[in-house]
Amino acid sequence: MKVRAATDADVPAIAAIVLAVASTEAPWKSYLPARLRKDPAFVQHAEAVARSYVEASDKASVVMVAELSAAESELNRPQIVAVSVWDTTQTECGKAEAQKADDQGYTSSRKDDWSPDAEDPKLSALSDAMLQGRQRYFAAEGPHVYLRILATDPQHQGRGYAKALCRWGITLAHRKRAGVCLETGSRGYIMFSGMGFKDLGAVVVPAGKGYDEQVLKALRMDAAAAQAANPGVWDSLWKYVST
Repeated sequence: MKVRAATDADVPAIAAIVLAVASTEAPWKSYLPARLRKDPAFVQHAEAVARSYVEASDKASVVMVAELSAAESELNRPQIVAVSVWDTTQTECGKAEAQKADDQGYTSSRKDDWSPDAEDPKLSALSDAMLQGRQRYFAAEGPHVYLRILATDPQHQGRGYAKALCRWGITLAHRKRAGVCLETGSRGYIMFSGMGFKDLGAVVVPAGKGYDEQVLKALRMDAAAAQAANPGVWDSLWKYVST
């Protein structure tokens, strides 16, 4: 398995993984019915959102994928099995171009609009709550990289691919002298807590018609402190994933 930067050719696979996870795992499945995974209009919109991240400058977002080689994949061809999207607009260098990025819709102040229907109450409630969570917990956190998306193909979970992508982001944050911030559900909370992330508080998504209240958690890691604890490991990791 290797971790590499995503390209435009990866967009369909990225969108498929995100939709597969969002429609089958709690709490995300409360807001994205499984049937939408096969809705052509929804899939097209999801690919457009994914492409907007891939095409953004590295001062706005960085998209990384975990890819199996043909020898490792059961498909006998290279296969993307996990994806991460890192918002870098709140790092020191990213802030210099924040207004430019905001005009293009890439900054962390925007909502993640995964619904082609702007009036979709479920996805709008989730998006609004996560935006409010970022503003409440991360605005005063200083320079940081924000993890927008971390998703592993359901058929390839439990093999360390998400952790590999997360460690890449932590190393990126360290090199930018920034922390790492994110919002996650219960499953992600277990993994991130085990990696050293600190719980900043709850992000509540209010109940609505057809869905119950959900609680996410806002987490943060001081990447510089994590690297300082074992610099050799982090430097080696960076060299490994950068080649």
